[in-house]
Amino acid sequence: METMPSMQVWRRLHADGKLDPVQAQWFARSKPAEELYDTEVDPWNVRNLAADPQHAPIVERHRAALTAHLAEVGDLGAVSEWDLINQGLVVDR
Repeated sequence: METMPSMQVWRRLHADGKLDPVQAQWFARSKPAEELYDTEVDPWNVRNLAADPQHAPIVERHRAALTAHLAEVGDLGAVSEWDLINQGLVVDR
């Protein structure tokens, strides 16, 4: 993606401070831990609703669904690498 001419232009515009706040979001060093968008009202996913108290029930429902899914599939993302090594699930190289 970095070799695409359009991305090179975007990177230059960002470096020059010529992007508006919405465009500059693409280049943020990190993303919010949680994101929630109303894709009908906001098809470009610009306004993150995750921290809006009005949407807290939806966020909670999604958190619970994610937690249940991760448990169901045995996801190891929350386990430290050291624990994975000690359990023999990962080899320390």
